[in-house]
Amino acid sequence: RGDERAVEEAEKEVRKAGAAEEEE
Repeated sequence: RGDERAVEEAEKEVRKAGAAEEEE
């Protein structure tokens, strides 16, 4: 199923964005 993979990738991106925002 590609859905689970897409969700995981989306979560990774959100985490990256949140971390970048927190650092800056």
